[in-house]
Amino acid sequence: MLENSMHFFLILLTQTKTKITASKPFFLRKDTIVFLSLTITGYIIILFIFLVFEPAPLANILGFLSLFCYVSTIIPSIVKVTFPATQKSKTLKWLLKNRRKTGVADFNFGLSHSVLLINETNLNLLEYRTYIHSSHGISILLIFTLLALTSNN
Repeated sequence: MLENSMHFFLILLTQTKTKITASKPFFLRKDTIVFLSLTITGYIIILFIFLVFEPAPLANILGFLSLFCYVSTIIPSIVKVTFPATQKSKTLKWLLKNRRKTGVADFNFGLSHSVLLINETNLNLLEYRTYIHSSHGISILLIFTLLALTSNN
């Protein structure tokens, strides 16, 4: 029985002509480490700006960064279709290549914005007027959550 399964595996391996390599766990890959270090650096810079200059509430800054990441996730495909001459742009290629990471960063910023806003304003989540007032934010956070859950890798 074991010989038959080994024989079948060898036939399958020679027919597909692929190498079987042990891949690293996702948290040890270079791109994941770079993404996490950039995200953490971004949070540290935001906290520094918030604590030193106090330009706006931190929740508003995180909301703006969430919006910026969302736009940088959506715009590349629109620009690529609308203006075919821009397909060779390095910035556009980089944004298209890293769409998943920008989407996950968008979810992180949006969730942080929501949690801070709920804490700052002492929202009562059991009142129906809360959901009427913030229906746009709740719906976009739901969309970001679904996108973050389905962006596997």
